Amino acid sequence: MAENASLLVVENLPDTFDSIKPKLALYFQNKRRSGGEVLEIRDHPEDKRKALLLYKDAEAKNKVLAKGIHKVDFKQLGVVGLQVRPFEDAQNEVKPIAQSVRLENSVQLGEATASWQTKTISEEAVIPAHKGDYSVLLSSNGPVDVEYLRLYFEQYSEDIEITKKDENRWILKCPNKNELKEALHVKEHTVDGSPVSVELYDEKEEEEKCDPRRFILTGFSEDTKLSFISVYILSCSKGAEHSWEVLDSEGLKIAVTFKQDIDVKSFLQKCSKKKLQNKEIAASRLEHTDSVLVRGQTSNVMEDTLNLYFSDFKRSKGGTITSVTGETGTGDVIVTFQDYLVAQRVAKEQHMLCGVRLTAHLYYRRFQKAVTGETCPPPNLPSKTAFPVNPLLLNYINRTKKYKDELETVLRGIDCKVHIHNEGEIQPHQAVLEHTFDSDSLSLYRVASSWESDAKQAFHSFLDQFNVHKLTIEKEVWEKIADECLELSNTDLKVSFEASTSMLVLVGGKEQVISVRDKVERCVKKAKQKLLEIRTTIERKVIVKNREELNLLWNLVYDKLEDVESSSDDGALALYLKGHRDKVDKAEKVVKEAKSTLITQALNLPTCTAEFLKSLDLEEFKLDHFLQNGIRAAILNHKSLEILAVQNDAKNAEDKIKELLKDEVISLTPDQAKATKNDEWNRFFSELKEEVDSSSSGRGISITQTDTKITLAGFSNVVADVTRKLKGYLENKRLVTEVIPLKEVREVDFIDSCMKVSEVPEIKAMDVTILPVRTQASPGLKVIAAADNIKSAVAAVEKQIALIVFEKCSYNKAGESKVLEKHQDTLKARAKKFGCMLWLMIQQDTPAALPVLAAQSYSHKLCDAFHLYIAQGHITKRKVDALVCPLNSDLTFDNPIAQEVLGVGGDEIRNDCETIIKDRQATGAGEVILTCKGKLPVKILIVAVTPIWGKCNYTVRGTPMENIYLSSSVHRCLQTAEENQCASIALPALGCGSFGFPVSESARVVMKAILEYCESKPSSLQNLKDIYVIEPDGRIIQQLNAAVKDMASKPGQTNATGKAAATLPALTATAAPPGPVASTVPSFLLKAPAAPTVNVSGVTVTLKKGDVTKETVDAIVNSTNCSLNLDSGVSGAILNAAGSSVVDECTKLGRGAIGHKDSIVSVLKGFENYFSKTTSTSLKSIFMVAFEQKVYDSFQDYIAERNLQSRQVHVQSMQSPSQVKIYNVTVTIKKGDITTETVKGIVNSTNTSLNLNSGVSGAIFKAAGSSVQDECKALGSQPADGLVVTSGGSLSCDFILQMVGPKTLPGIESQVEKALQECEKKQITTISFPAIGTGAGGLSPNGVIESMLQGFKNHLSLQKASILKLIYIVVVQDKIFDEFTDGLTKWTLEAQDESSDSDDDSDSKSESEYEDLFPLVKNIEIKIGSIKVQAVCGDITKEKTDAIVSSTSTTLNLTSGVSGAILKAAGQLVVDECTALGVQQSDGFAITKPGNLQVKHIIHMVGQTTVPAITQSMCKVLKACENMKIQSVSFPALGTGAGNLSASQVATAMVDAVSSYVIDHVKPSLSVVRIVIFQQNMMLEFEKSLEKFKKVTPHAIPQAPVKTVSSRVQAIISNTSPTVKTVKYPVSTVEVYSTSKDGISKVKECIKDLIAEECSSSDIDSEHISHLLDAERQQIAQLCEKQQIQLEIGQRKITVSGKRDDVLTAALTINKLIQNAKERDGRKQEEKRMKKTVRWEIFIHGKPKALGSRINYELEVAYHKKEKTYVYSHDGESYTVDMGKMQQADQKGNVIKIKRMPLTDSETAIIEQPESWTDMKNKDFEIIVLAPNSEEFLKISKEFVKSCNSPNAEVVQIERIQHLKQWQSYAVRKQTLDRKYPKATNERILYHGTTKDICQRINKTGFNRSFCGRNTTRFGQGTYFAKEASYSCHNSYSNPDENGHKYIYRARVITGKLCQGIENLKEPTPVNPNDPNSDLCDCAVDNEKTPFIFVIFCDDGAYPEYLITFKIPN
Repeated sequence: MAENASLLVVENLPDTFDSIKPKLALYFQNKRRSGGEVLEIRDHPEDKRKALLLYKDAEAKNKVLAKGIHKVDFKQLGVVGLQVRPFEDAQNEVKPIAQSVRLENSVQLGEATASWQTKTISEEAVIPAHKGDYSVLLSSNGPVDVEYLRLYFEQYSEDIEITKKDENRWILKCPNKNELKEALHVKEHTVDGSPVSVELYDEKEEEEKCDPRRFILTGFSEDTKLSFISVYILSCSKGAEHSWEVLDSEGLKIAVTFKQDIDVKSFLQKCSKKKLQNKEIAASRLEHTDSVLVRGQTSNVMEDTLNLYFSDFKRSKGGTITSVTGETGTGDVIVTFQDYLVAQRVAKEQHMLCGVRLTAHLYYRRFQKAVTGETCPPPNLPSKTAFPVNPLLLNYINRTKKYKDELETVLRGIDCKVHIHNEGEIQPHQAVLEHTFDSDSLSLYRVASSWESDAKQAFHSFLDQFNVHKLTIEKEVWEKIADECLELSNTDLKVSFEASTSMLVLVGGKEQVISVRDKVERCVKKAKQKLLEIRTTIERKVIVKNREELNLLWNLVYDKLEDVESSSDDGALALYLKGHRDKVDKAEKVVKEAKSTLITQALNLPTCTAEFLKSLDLEEFKLDHFLQNGIRAAILNHKSLEILAVQNDAKNAEDKIKELLKDEVISLTPDQAKATKNDEWNRFFSELKEEVDSSSSGRGISITQTDTKITLAGFSNVVADVTRKLKGYLENKRLVTEVIPLKEVREVDFIDSCMKVSEVPEIKAMDVTILPVRTQASPGLKVIAAADNIKSAVAAVEKQIALIVFEKCSYNKAGESKVLEKHQDTLKARAKKFGCMLWLMIQQDTPAALPVLAAQSYSHKLCDAFHLYIAQGHITKRKVDALVCPLNSDLTFDNPIAQEVLGVGGDEIRNDCETIIKDRQATGAGEVILTCKGKLPVKILIVAVTPIWGKCNYTVRGTPMENIYLSSSVHRCLQTAEENQCASIALPALGCGSFGFPVSESARVVMKAILEYCESKPSSLQNLKDIYVIEPDGRIIQQLNAAVKDMASKPGQTNATGKAAATLPALTATAAPPGPVASTVPSFLLKAPAAPTVNVSGVTVTLKKGDVTKETVDAIVNSTNCSLNLDSGVSGAILNAAGSSVVDECTKLGRGAIGHKDSIVSVLKGFENYFSKTTSTSLKSIFMVAFEQKVYDSFQDYIAERNLQSRQVHVQSMQSPSQVKIYNVTVTIKKGDITTETVKGIVNSTNTSLNLNSGVSGAIFKAAGSSVQDECKALGSQPADGLVVTSGGSLSCDFILQMVGPKTLPGIESQVEKALQECEKKQITTISFPAIGTGAGGLSPNGVIESMLQGFKNHLSLQKASILKLIYIVVVQDKIFDEFTDGLTKWTLEAQDESSDSDDDSDSKSESEYEDLFPLVKNIEIKIGSIKVQAVCGDITKEKTDAIVSSTSTTLNLTSGVSGAILKAAGQLVVDECTALGVQQSDGFAITKPGNLQVKHIIHMVGQTTVPAITQSMCKVLKACENMKIQSVSFPALGTGAGNLSASQVATAMVDAVSSYVIDHVKPSLSVVRIVIFQQNMMLEFEKSLEKFKKVTPHAIPQAPVKTVSSRVQAIISNTSPTVKTVKYPVSTVEVYSTSKDGISKVKECIKDLIAEECSSSDIDSEHISHLLDAERQQIAQLCEKQQIQLEIGQRKITVSGKRDDVLTAALTINKLIQNAKERDGRKQEEKRMKKTVRWEIFIHGKPKALGSRINYELEVAYHKKEKTYVYSHDGESYTVDMGKMQQADQKGNVIKIKRMPLTDSETAIIEQPESWTDMKNKDFEIIVLAPNSEEFLKISKEFVKSCNSPNAEVVQIERIQHLKQWQSYAVRKQTLDRKYPKATNERILYHGTTKDICQRINKTGFNRSFCGRNTTRFGQGTYFAKEASYSCHNSYSNPDENGHKYIYRARVITGKLCQGIENLKEPTPVNPNDPNSDLCDCAVDNEKTPFIFVIFCDDGAYPEYLITFKIPN
């Protein structure tokens, strides 16, 4: 309550509290103005137009109340008087105020507008010390209320004075210096919303800038009197003489000029204090100006003249001018001087220049105004303005108060009033406008110039809202509409009628007039029409003859009488017309014209029909049938029937009647007449009449009957229906026949044979006859029954037919058709038992039905850049960038290719060609034209103007002109495609067909032109890459390809022009993916041969053909004479190119004449000698350049021969027995101390701690010194196979290779390889090994040397060019040295034998295997389908395939391994691209650009670590390659790094992926998949793993999961055929008909059982399957087709499926072929064995050379047979060997020595036959039946009977099996085992039971594991034998045949080492399971201690010596 006592309420706020709060706060905080200083201002809690004032004490509150009304200036809102009341008085209106003060809505006292307290005082703001008041200048960029300004600055000092200086600037004076400083602290203040700056003001300085006689007065208002202004100035200036001028258009700013000096300060003070008409006037001084405004005809005066004049003091009192500018639009000139005094002088003078009078006035740029110093007269007052106005409108406005007041208000706003002159005045109907402003006020300056136009515009704008509409009408019309129109009048509209002018007037607002105008006009129009009608209405009538005519006439004219009233009167027979005279006349005319068209004519109808018509309602008949059909007619029935109709419709009416009505006469036969007299007829007839009468057509017929006929008359449809029923009744007793159609004759046969439809009771009751119709075209059933029963009969039969069910089954598997054909009679009989009928159709596979090859397609690679595709097909279906269309010179589409192009591309192409021919008239042969492509899906269409054969009739240098034109056309087509950036083009065989070229000639010219174009273009700069020649005719395709082959075979041919014919320097041909036909271009032409190279001691020697003077190498060699001046040949060329300085250094000598071959042999020998003696060399490559072709060819032949020998003979014996050369690295065994060796590296065999101080190791450590021992300690303990490198210490070597000594021979081999790998890394060229393992290791020296040498060979075989030159094996002990030397000799011979073996087999290898003769590392290639899979050793970053694959991480940034190498080689751009691609899925991949690599794409595949994952991911990558049409891709060895997978696992996974890809893509884009292996030691593992996949083609196997490659392979492979012929089996279709599905199911089950019984599958297991010859494979393929069997071929197994007999026959054939392969393998093994036993040598030039294995074997056999001579062939030559003289002679009689050198026991060289064998007379196989009484028979029989434990057993026959090859294989294996286990029992006599059919195969092929599992696999999957015959005699093993005979073999079996057999064992277990290198056992048994059952797993491990046939009586 205490607070409420100090509250005041402020009311009458002009706006809401929030918007005016600042202004309100400034006022009430100023106690001087408001009476007391408010403490707080709050908003009113309920009324926003009120405020609450809180005062500190009552005194301040009362002072505020005492002032009553407070006038506050709110600027835009004006001065408002605010009412202040005590809060207690307003309590009834205001709710109690909350105690808490709402500071956010209040303004606290002392609050400053700007936070100046935080500012710092500027150093410049130093107030100068002076006496009196201190002044500052306040400046704002906008107007500020002075009172507001004063209130604001009173917060700094209450004793201030503010005077206005000029516009928006004020002078603030304050006597207190310190208070003024506070204001200066704030750089910028915000006052009343405007920024105000404060700065020091120096009055003296400002005084000097101002003109003492000129001032500016502001603050005037528009109503300021002009007469008061001078008086006001005089009063302030003490009556000084002056003039004043208005500076602005508003007249509110005045410039005062005094004629003499005045008291400036006094004048300014008086002006600030004195008011004029209650207005405060502000006076400010006008600054000096340096410019004058020159007026006059300045356009006649040059600017330079003006400058000169006003610069001349004498002439103009002027001075230095700074600028002269013209004032826009006035012609005046502004001259600016340097000194304002000059301007003042000039302004005082009168000026005359060039005869032009000029005046100069001071010009102020601030006002853009000149001050003349003279008081100007006020502007002229505007005169009155009068203009005419519509008097009606004037009268309306004058009488309408609303609009009159509105007009006055509008005009008052522009100081105007209007006077309207009405009628009777001097100027009637005019409006006169007069101004209302004071002519003695300043407002005159503002409005004088525009008042008249503004007034007119305002007045006209007011009048524009009104409208006056006049309408001339008759008085009678107004009288009719007056009431209605007057009702429309209102305050905004007046409707009136002026009788004097007959005018209806609408006056009012525009919208009102427009809205009412249409209503009034409609009323007027309606009234006029009514008035007119009244004045012109008449009535007339037209008479007719009868009522029908009246009705018809009325219908005819009714629609035409709309303008008159019309009616008809049937009684008066008249038609009445009423209306306007003219309209009635017109209507009458229409009626009479219609009447005139009516005619009457007789209706001729049969009597019965006429009588029926008369009985009808004729009027209704007319309405229903005439009028509805548009027939204008009526029927008259007076005396006779007549038609009354419009003339044109009379005939139509008669025709309609005849159409509607009909009569029918049914003549009755006597039988029918009789039938109409019984009760049945009467009932029928009565029912028929009732039916007709009750129907809607009951009155539509009349029936009359006599004895001979029945007559019917009436409507046609009714008559027809009744007639049908009558006739039907009369004829329904006749027998009728209907045929039920069926789909197949078989369906007829089934119904006739099986269903017995006629016996169905329902059908039998109807007495129905059913006959079969077996015509092939329309089979069916003929149903015969009475007419009234036929439908029921047919329905019943169809019901039975509907019971038939049918099913068709196809059988297309191998053998199924044969089984079904064989047993079809049985199947039919069984089907009949089940109530079914069966048909069998077999579709034989005719040659036409066999799978044919796809459309022919060939591809060739030209010049290493272009691809030429020759394909059969349609050219418009090929997706290319450019397409060529051949046309004649008239560009007409008259050939098949052109018509095909036009058909696809549309008529746009033809139209474009027609336009071209119109413009050019004709085109020339050989020309090409770019035309519109139309709808063709190509980039461009090229028209080739093709010549016509024989048209030119002349040649050029023997070449027909047509050929030249055609060649030119091809060239231009290709060039046009290139110029248009096309990558591919398709051409037809230009010239063929309608152009008349012979096909061969066209093919030759076109192909030659293409090849010439390709040769002429630089491959790297071409857009065009792919060239397609497309033809639908396969014969033309063959001719085109033949032309390519022909050119390839004649590279040197010259053409008629004398130039070299087009050769194929880089032409490769492959079968295009879509087609099966491969190009047969010779292999040496298919690929540009690489420069021949040979490796000599690690340095590459390259043979090049060219100019040696052009070589860019470090040095070249010149072969010259002794004087070094040979100036001919190559030497002359070198000396000539080198210059005279070189010639001067040389001396002359004669030229040598060494042979080509001797030269290259000697050069290479020299290289070899040098490098063998040099431990290291800087040379990396040597080039030999041959200039002459014959020299080059000779050198090339020798290099190829040397490389072939180097490849085939990796191991060369040396002259010393202790030396051998392995891959050009010399290995020497030497006796001595290894510590004294001078080599690059020494190998030390030590322990795992590297501190073995005994033996050789101890000697090495001792000699090397302590530094090496310290290094070994630092390296620490090593693993069992560890190897580290240390320095050489004190030894004469650079490195010591510290090797942990191996304990086994395989360990030695492995450690040696590691040591040599370190040599490659450390660049160690020479190394010495100790005799590893012969000391503490305890290993045999023979085994050690063999393992070391094998390790050397393994390593060196993988090196492209090894750094190693010499390897020493240093041995201390003599004994070990001797054994090492012997072992070296033996190992060397064996290695050479292996090379020789491969030499013998080289005939079977293709040339492609020797294309690359340089690398020593063997590359591996297999073929899967059409894809070559190559495993190569190298760097994947050097690959040039289309794409390479990087195995990386999901983030694509793996920087280690192969991925890191690829990213590093590709460059930063690829790294950035991988980063942008982001994280990939765990099995994903991404594709980037190649960067710096020589490929097109890099595929970054997320690496996998399992075999299935590798296969899956690789499949995805291959699919992506297919989508991108990539042809070649390179992979690393996936998973062998981080995945830690073996090479075999990886090889399987990757090949499996390729197989999946081949199966899924019939025509893959990929042709080559390369697996690039970086580590050379992995190549051997890959080679072993990939060998099993060689020569396989995968095919999809239906409904079989794919896991491995072998499970996918299903076809026989031919190495020579371009495609594999797929076997198609005959398709058997079985159709079964039945009346139940159950019956069909039984038939199908029967067929299924039969097939299962008759068909079988057999597996043939053999390790020799992969060794089948091509012819044998082809034979198997033919067997498949002939026997209709299916084969699934794996690496070691063939599964035969089909008919059982065929399977058995095929299995026998295949076994025979496999046996042949087995025998070939056995022969090879025997040859190898023989080569190790004895060696036959021939002597060439005294040097022995070993013969090949084959010849070696044949000679040894001949030797043992003691033949005198033996003849053999080799390389097409025949040789005769004299075994006595040991000489060999060739066909030319050349004789050389031959020698037989036994290597081991010579007796084992030939396997001796068993003594019991009889002479086979050079046969390999023979079965000998033993005589029953022979000793051999009795012995075998006795032992057998005893062994079978059956005294009743009776031996029927014993056969001795004499199979030479089987015996040799068995004997060799036994000898091997005997040597291995010399003291063991390695052979046993065992028994094997079998059956009659299988024993035949065993006789020929031996025991075969493919028959294992027939009885049991309990002890393994091998061949079973028993110790006693009793076991094998059991029926389970020896099943008796039809005669009761049983069969058992007495066999020799190699048992050797025994192991325990287990179920499904596939090979014997290792002898030592703990040793991974242990040999396997030889045989599995049931019990190792007392074996009874023996199982062998090698087919030649048993020999079937005797076959015993026996029987055991029951």
